[in-house]
Amino acid sequence: MRPWLLHDHGFALAVVFASNVQDAFDTAVDENKLDQFKIHLENEDERDDYMTSNPPEMAEGFDPECPEYVAPDGTKYWWKIEPAFLGNASEPFDIDSVGVMELPNPPMSWVALFNAANAK
Repeated sequence: MRPWLLHDHGFALAVVFASNVQDAFDTAVDENKLDQFKIHLENEDERDDYMTSNPPEMAEGFDPECPEYVAPDGTKYWWKIEPAFLGNASEPFDIDSVGVMELPNPPMSWVALFNAANAK
């Protein structure tokens, strides 16, 4: 376990202990530290920014037979820009502006000891 700093243009968002970058992002999302980057599909403006109702415009790797979102009016939507699916719920996030930096592990860290004891 190592400490990771997640930041947005130099502003600290979270410091989490994780074994790798993916786990660091997942932990930060599960602790609600990256909520401002979550893509809310029910919001029409956000949906228009990230999704398309035209299957030929969808991001590579998604199934045209399986829309990612169906609006209340029945319109089907697919991702035109693939988001990062993070956290235990695998929710969509736009983390393009989020930077990550591995911090040195201090020789004695109560947090690291606590996390190691609770991981068993």
